[in-house]
Amino acid sequence: MRRLGDNYIGTEHVLLGILGDRDGTDVRLPARLDVSAEALEERLYEVREAEG
Repeated sequence: MRRLGDNYIGTEHVLLGILGDRDGTDVRLPARLDVSAEALEERLYEVREAEG
């Protein structure tokens, strides 16, 4: 929540939590889809910036 400056927990926060656990099983899914965790996180911030 702090990184995004929100006072709620949304799906984007859950996604950042998953991406932050670099050794976790869940973070492997984007890699299996040929998407890096870094690219996914960058895109999340781009979308948030465009929205607000």
